[in-house]
Amino acid sequence: MTDTGGNEDRSTAARNRSSSLRRALTVLDFIADHPDPAGASLGDIARGLGLHKSTLLRLLAPLTDNGLVLRDTERARYRLGSHAAYLGGAYLDRLDLREVARNTLTSLAEQTGHTARLSIRETGETVLVDAVEGSGPMPVRLRLGARSPLHTGHGRMGTAGRTRRHRAGRGRKGDTAGGDERAGQ
Repeated sequence: MTDTGGNEDRSTAARNRSSSLRRALTVLDFIADHPDPAGASLGDIARGLGLHKSTLLRLLAPLTDNGLVLRDTERARYRLGSHAAYLGGAYLDRLDLREVARNTLTSLAEQTGHTARLSIRETGETVLVDAVEGSGPMPVRLRLGARSPLHTGHGRMGTAGRTRRHRAGRGRKGDTAGGDERAGQ
């Protein structure tokens, strides 16, 4: 007779931890997607995910302890915490925009025959960070890193749909692209 009790116990414990982590991540997703900016109540989350409140409180404890979820005691609501923003920012810092946009640029260049460009806005100018040449008769070649003032055609494309305040470089935190044109007047 072989004794496998120790291994089975460890395997079961590992599955339970994995299941708990998956459920905690589901709770985090629910809170992130909740439409109320004040957050979701314990009841909202429990009903939305079909969990008992006691189970939910066990799942929320490590999320709140580690700053992924913030508990507003006055309103009895849960919303994303600052550590969630930190993790999102760390992801974005490591995201290579060129790599993400490459397939779209290639497709655009193939469909139109024109050069497709990817630029970022920096200190009142646009900076070319990637380009895919089209197959048309007159390809436009610009060196990566080339800068264009915002008032040129290339610069205007980068600011299309933004408020006058943003186009003038005076956008405030919280202003959104395509907002009220009168905001800059």
